[in-house]
Amino acid sequence: MAAQIPIQNLYYLLCYAWGLPEQRDWVKVDADSCPAVLDLLSRLLTKGADILLKRGIAKEYRTHEEEIAGIKGKLELAKTIKANRHREGKTICTLDDLTGDILLNQIVYTTMYRLLGNKDLDKNVKKDLLRTFRRFPKVTIIDINRGTFKGVRLNRNNRFYRLIMSVCEMLHANMLPDKQRPGEYRFIDFTRDEDVMNSIFEAFLRNFYHQECREDYPIVRRTRIAFHFDAINAEDVELLPIMETDVTLDNPKEGKRIILDAKYYQEMFVSRFGAGKNLRTDHIRQIESYVKNQEDPAIPYTLQTKGIMVYPKTDIDVTNKDYSLGDHILRFCAIDLGQDWRQIDQRLRQIIQF
Repeated sequence: MAAQIPIQNLYYLLCYAWGLPEQRDWVKVDADSCPAVLDLLSRLLTKGADILLKRGIAKEYRTHEEEIAGIKGKLELAKTIKANRHREGKTICTLDDLTGDILLNQIVYTTMYRLLGNKDLDKNVKKDLLRTFRRFPKVTIIDINRGTFKGVRLNRNNRFYRLIMSVCEMLHANMLPDKQRPGEYRFIDFTRDEDVMNSIFEAFLRNFYHQECREDYPIVRRTRIAFHFDAINAEDVELLPIMETDVTLDNPKEGKRIILDAKYYQEMFVSRFGAGKNLRTDHIRQIESYVKNQEDPAIPYTLQTKGIMVYPKTDIDVTNKDYSLGDHILRFCAIDLGQDWRQIDQRLRQIIQF
């Protein structure tokens, strides 16, 4: 983006994108305490680990076999006799041990360890992180990749790990080993990656409307839309792709539907051949395709669905641009993510008012 999103607002965006808006006041975030994105995530990790230490880290029972004097746990009689251990007064037993050396804690511990090897981390942030790392129970440092987080299982008993797991996953997705300094890692600022930020922006919008506007639109989700084409050759119908919206807001009782698409583009408009600025043709066609192909005569209000294409603030006029398409209205608008959060909240509510 042309202008950097304030660190406080980025934190709010992430909390909504992760589906955890209630934790947006979990830690004090400002430019002084978190000078950069890496420092923000490190602060969140430190805060999360401190909470785990206060509450008690999650533990699980692990089963293992052990040769012992006497009997403890489950006696493995056949194995004991086969090994002739009983002649020496020993047995082979299966024991259950309660341990904190489990995947959840291994991810947290390993992430802190890697962060401490990042030279770009603010010295005060690193100092606090090191203090927490030293207090955390020593568990196995593991090799973490994208697949590691698929093995995480959260439930009612360990749900307080949700935010810290999101932070760890974000950090590992953007940390690379530093080839010039073995054992150290460098952080790739994901806010400069348009594709990554588009995914965050999309999830943020969907979860914001789901959380904050459920009275007006009780159903907020992604929806799949098929093209309203009839294949001349029946077998060719399978070649047609399925469209999927970023956000669909539904109120069946009041007969209202909005399809919203997020575009994290630096410019809402483009200039062609030295002429004045215009809306992007491909974006117009995309939102038009959504509203036209979702029409269902059996659901009358789909014939009047509103379509919204929403961008972060651009450097020119960001007032709503509305156009009619039969009984549909297509809106092109922007949100200034550099404003005070209360103004962003107000703007988000305003753009879905027709």
